[in-house]
Amino acid sequence: MKIFRWKFIVPTAIVIALVCGFFIFYLDIYLKKAFISAGELIFGAKVEVGSLKTKFKGLSVNVRDIKIGDKDNEFKNLADIDRVNFGVRFIPLLSMKFIIDDMTVDGIKWGTARETSCKLPPKKQKEAKPDEESFASKAVKEMKEKAVEEYNAFPSVRKFGTIQNQIKNFSPQSIIDMSGIQSVKEVQDSYVDLMGKYDSYNKKVNEFDVKSQIDGIAELADAISKTNLKTAADIQTLKDNLSKLSEERKNLEQTYADLKAVKDGLIKDAKEQQNAFKDISSLINKDVDSIASKLSVPSLDFKNITRMLFGDIWIQRTDKVLYYMSLIKKYMPEKKAEEENKPEPRERMKGREINYPVKNKLPKLWIANVKLSGTSGGEGKEGIPITFSGIAKNIASDQKLTGQKTTFEAKGDDTNQILTLSGSFDRVNDIAEDIISFTMEGMDAVRLGIPESDYTPSFEEAKAKIYAEFMMLGSDFITKAGIYIDGLQYDPESKDFQGVGPDLIKYVSMLWQGINSMNIEASMSIKDGDIKADFMSDIDKLLAQRFNNIINAAVGDVKVKIRKEVTQYVDSQKSVLQAEADKYNKQVQKELEPKLNDLQKKINEIKKVIADKENELKKSAASTISSILPIKK
Repeated sequence: MKIFRWKFIVPTAIVIALVCGFFIFYLDIYLKKAFISAGELIFGAKVEVGSLKTKFKGLSVNVRDIKIGDKDNEFKNLADIDRVNFGVRFIPLLSMKFIIDDMTVDGIKWGTARETSCKLPPKKQKEAKPDEESFASKAVKEMKEKAVEEYNAFPSVRKFGTIQNQIKNFSPQSIIDMSGIQSVKEVQDSYVDLMGKYDSYNKKVNEFDVKSQIDGIAELADAISKTNLKTAADIQTLKDNLSKLSEERKNLEQTYADLKAVKDGLIKDAKEQQNAFKDISSLINKDVDSIASKLSVPSLDFKNITRMLFGDIWIQRTDKVLYYMSLIKKYMPEKKAEEENKPEPRERMKGREINYPVKNKLPKLWIANVKLSGTSGGEGKEGIPITFSGIAKNIASDQKLTGQKTTFEAKGDDTNQILTLSGSFDRVNDIAEDIISFTMEGMDAVRLGIPESDYTPSFEEAKAKIYAEFMMLGSDFITKAGIYIDGLQYDPESKDFQGVGPDLIKYVSMLWQGINSMNIEASMSIKDGDIKADFMSDIDKLLAQRFNNIINAAVGDVKVKIRKEVTQYVDSQKSVLQAEADKYNKQVQKELEPKLNDLQKKINEIKKVIADKENELKKSAASTISSILPIKK
């Protein structure tokens, strides 16, 4: 009898050697490829693994330098992990069950920069029928469509430029007929009235034929001056002529008085015309208000400012969380009721299969404890990073076998920054419930990725406190978040304003001056395909109030320009009309003054003639009397 059965031992040894050789030389390679393929299938982006090493002692696995690409940003990593280490129980492994008591995940980072694209090469995929589209796909698609429809319609802060353009390009003539405004109409009506008076005076002056009147009285005066008193008849004739001359003199004096009244009227009306425009400023003010009321001043719904600043970021973050929570739901599905209540097996002709209850049955995958550590920093990320550590428990393919839900929590605290992450994935109950909560205090606000412009404050020196909760209950998705930012700064000198005037810069500075913090609350729910999103912020009301003040300041600036334009126009009208009036006045005066001078001269001559002849009559009378009366001795 042979002690060794070489026909059995030799083949067995060869098989064992081949298996050992495979495990030694090829297992790590195939495991690495399987790990990468599974990761790319799950995350839809490139997965890179630096190294994967297995050890028979303790059945341990050590994976280093894991980089999982972000399908939505090809040059970013969704996750960047330095090292993963765990050991697998041997006995359950014989039944193809992977039971891991302890796992360590070190150097967790996210959102780090990549040098190469993480896009996977395109491949032909089966087109999903409408009724086969997953809940996650529908929700994400509807959410993005709503975001595009709603947020793209928000007004831009550049609407301030409308005010700037109105001030810069404002011309009263372009929006209103200047001849129709009250102050200009008053000027025009006043000068029309004045010119009417001047025309009336001119007609009066021309109505007086002073030359004929003077020539007529000159003949009588000349005859009187040549009269010699020789007889009594001469005396009587002189008296009659003097009486006529006196009447004619009175007519000349009346004509002179009438013409002098015309001159006084010219002077009076010209003076009154000047005084009439001392109160024209009140009419100009009314016209300024009237024109300003016709300007179209832009308005901003400041409830949208919060959405403009945070809406897109919030949608992107929620989109990403919803997508990956849906992946978790896909790979940790709810156990259907029909699977739990399988029908009794039917009787067969040759015996019967009986299923006996098994206690302490293990799931196909169960990771009892996972120690976590990492940092919020990483390549290409701004701000001061914070390190954190935590633990995850009960990651199982079937939680009902373990009777426990998956939980995780992590915390980081470096005095200036505090990070807290916790959550759970519950498949123990009939309705799946997934919750993720996140809080971070003291983080650099620039890391939020809020878009900055010349019209919004700088977040470079600001700090942020964030809390967010995401919950998926069955097919319903509910999320809420709050952001408090402190340390905002708006420095117009640091902005790159181009093609705008100082007025616009002044308005934007007025809007943000003194605002160094903001508090934002956001919520979103997806229930039965209905998406509701809301944003609330303490800054909305404050900005609305300030914008009203800016509008008033802008309208004030517009009014200043309107007043300047209207005043210049009124003054130009006054100047033109006054020149015409003065010209007409001079023409009337030119006709009037010679007549007044001639009348005055002739009146004075006639007065002298009358006085001389009256003295001559008195002397003649005295001589006659003395010749009649006897002289007493």
